Order: sequence, then structure tokens, then C-alpha cells
Amino acid sequence: MFFGSQHKYMLHEICTRNISSKMFDRLADRAIERPIPSEHFPKHDKLADYEVEIFAPHVDVTRAKVAFGDRAIPKLRKELRNRNILVVKQALCSLLDMAHDPEKAVQIISLNVIPWLEKLMKSDDSFIRKTVLQILRVISDQPRGKCSICKTPAILENISLLLSDPETIVRKEAAYTLLVLASRHLVVKTLVEENFINIIVYHLEKEINEDIMTYLLETLELLLDLNEIAHINCLKINGCNLAAFLENPNPRIRAKTAAVLAQLFIHQLGKEQAVQHEADIMKMLTICLDDEDEIVKINASAALMFGLTTTPAKLHALNLKLLPRLLHYTQISNCPSLQRNCIKALTNLAEAPVNRAKLLKVVDFLQNTDCNGNKDIENHLETLVNTILWQP
Repeated sequence: MFFGSQHKYMLHEICTRNISSKMFDRLADRAIERPIPSEHFPKHDKLADYEVEIFAPHVDVTRAKVAFGDRAIPKLRKELRNRNILVVKQALCSLLDMAHDPEKAVQIISLNVIPWLEKLMKSDDSFIRKTVLQILRVISDQPRGKCSICKTPAILENISLLLSDPETIVRKEAAYTLLVLASRHLVVKTLVEENFINIIVYHLEKEINEDIMTYLLETLELLLDLNEIAHINCLKINGCNLAAFLENPNPRIRAKTAAVLAQLFIHQLGKEQAVQHEADIMKMLTICLDDEDEIVKINASAALMFGLTTTPAKLHALNLKLLPRLLHYTQISNCPSLQRNCIKALTNLAEAPVNRAKLLKVVDFLQNTDCNGNKDIENHLETLVNTILWQP
């Protein structure tokens, strides 16, 4: 049975199931016996739409009809320029589904669909902006996809603009897409040249969503890890100010912040700022060693390991009472990364005569450290003991 509320040309009809069958029979009998004047027939509105709005079961109305075989992608590409926004949305959803297939993803790249997506990133519809970013993120998993996106500077520019989008879901997709792009070395060079270090640091200071902050910090860590110029650019704009996030209640943000600081402290300028910064970053990292989250401890110990290579930092460690904490974590054999970082940090501290004199008192304690059969940690421990026992 058809119901009037589901068809545009029946909107003015009221259907009811309360009339009994006997009443219908009586009405039919009376109609047969005598003619009914034409003015008694209700007037119907003209047909407004030839397309029925009742869809068959299991039909997804959010997807466009996909052509067969190699004609599918060209048809969807053509629909991306349709004036009807509903058609564009359906085409984008179908394109997103097909992009998950590696073979189709390669075809999307080969048919130059990516430049067609660039203009849609400026759409007033947040759903379109979000879906385009999702397509770009999926395509970025393909090596050719990352290169194709980087060859379109307008897309990178639009991604940077969408990091300031009023919709949280769009900003989140933009940050996630940027993270996927930064996972390839060749793309990292392009992102650094396009000034994304400054863009990420700027948005980190403004962003309040924790997921987006995590994506941006992880992206910054990748850029710093794979590009030496990125260190200089980040330190020039006071990237060490990000140390304030070490006090964030979210453990993921604290962990990623410590990882970013570890990358910054690899550079000589970063080592100097570790001690000279007004926020006393070394003290904040020392507090993070007692964090409840294990990853925060590991990343904080890595940052200390790189930061304790200068003489001012080694002397500052005495005021922070850092030695007892590091000695404690050298005995945690069930966490090799934390144990190794603390042993290497102690090795750096032992190079200073004042610290070496204190470590001489516990050298027997260190020699009995359980390395759990890890040869790498055993070698680092041997280096630490030799440094402590070294005499000029």
C-alpha cells in the first residue's frame, strides 16, 4: 500500500485505516446505483516530481550509482562538478568507498581526480569538506597518492586553512590527513618548505580539542624526526614553549609533548633552551618521570637523555635531585626503553666530576642491575660503569 506522506503528489491526501470494509461496500453500491456529480471528486495537485521517493530495501541513498568497471571513476569525477549538492555528496561518498580498494585508489590518482577535489575543500558545506579530507587521507596511504597531493600546492594550502575550520570534525580530519602525509620522507621535505612547522605550532596554541592536539603534536614529531631544517625553524619560533603541555591532564598530550621536546633537544640550540627557558623545562620533565602513564615516562626520559649533554644541564640536575629518580628507573627491567634511556642519561651526568663523585658511591648497585638478558642495555650499562670509574 502507498501512503500519501511518502509521495509529493499525494501530500494533500489523508489516508486512514479506520474506515470499515462494510462502509466501503455501501459506498460502492450507492455509487453504482446513481451517478456522482463531477464536483464531488477532489482536486489533485499537479505532479511535482517524476522520481518516487520510496526506495527499495537495502538501497543506500547516501551513495551515488556507480558505473561498471573502468567507467566508475570517470562517472563519479563528472558528478563532482554537478550543480546539485546532493549529487556531489553522493559521488563523494561512493568515491570514498572505492578509495579503500588499492586498485581503485591507483585509478583515482591516474585519472587526476585529486585536482577536482581541491575546489570542493572550499565548499560551504561542512560534510563535503570533511568527506574530501577523508578521501585525501585514504589516498595518502598509497605512495603515489602522497606525491600527487604534494604536487598540488592548493591542496596543502587548503589543509592548512581547514585547521582553523569552525567545525571540530573538519579540523580533526584536516589534522589527521596532515599526520598521514607526514609519514613519508619525501613529503616531509615539502611540508617543511611550505612552512607547516609554523602553522602547526600556531594552531597548537589555539586548539582546545585534545584529539586534534594529539594529531598535531605527532605530526610535529615526525617532521622534526625526518628533517633537520625543521629543528631550526621550530626553535626560532620558540617551539620549546610547547613544554606547557607537559602539565595537560591528558596523558597522550603529555607523552607527545615530551617526544617533541626530545626531538628539539637533539639540536644544539634546543639543548641550550632546555636550561635557559623560563619555564624550567628540565624540572617539568623530571616531574614527568613519576607520571602514572608509562609512555609519558619513556618520552620524558628520552628528552632528559638528550638534554643532559651540556654542562649547565648536568649541574642543574643536582638542584633537581634527578640522580635518585634515574637510579630508581635503571632497575625497572620490565620496561627496556625506560631503563635504557635512564642509563644513558646517567652516563651523560657522570661526565661531570660532581655527579661522577656521587655515582661512585652506588657503582656496585649499578653493576648488579638486572638487564633481563638485553644485550643492548648491558652494553649501555657497561659504558655507564666505565664512565663512572674513569680517572683523569
